[in-house]
Amino acid sequence: MAVAARDQASSLKFDTDPIQKVLYTTKACLIISLFIAYRAQRGIFVILPAVFRSVYDKLEQSKAVDYAGVFEEDNAAELTYDINPVTGKVRWRTRITVAALASMITLSYMISGAWHVLKKFAVTLKEKAFNVEQSLEVAADEMMRNEKKICTQFVVNTDGGDKNRSAAVSNDESSSASFE
Repeated sequence: MAVAARDQASSLKFDTDPIQKVLYTTKACLIISLFIAYRAQRGIFVILPAVFRSVYDKLEQSKAVDYAGVFEEDNAAELTYDINPVTGKVRWRTRITVAALASMITLSYMISGAWHVLKKFAVTLKEKAFNVEQSLEVAADEMMRNEKKICTQFVVNTDGGDKNRSAAVSNDESSSASFE
């Protein structure tokens, strides 16, 4: 739909029908903006929780948090382990530490991805003489690349499954579209 509106706008001359050209250009920009908003919503509510879960699992299994309590003054003499010997479950302080670290890592991925999309939008806007439509298309493509990179890096399952972390973007591949 966005490509069709863009083609219709480019086929019209601004001198002969300026209102139609502006309307088609606005329609194309609005459709691309809605696509970007949908992908952002999907990223926040589907991909980020899956990435958080993956990072959390990796941190929980790593030895990085094994020594979380060693540096406390009253526990310096004895080594505190992640698993409570009485219950056999992971201690709450380890869970909180892992959750905080996973949140920081996931937040850094989110900020980095948003920064790349905004930077690509601004650079393209400057290079294309303030052509908002093409800049939005480039930003949408950058967003798709970021999403694919994160999903393949973490092998994130976005269909809601628990243990079967198979294909990353395969369920929503039909909605991914290139605007170039």
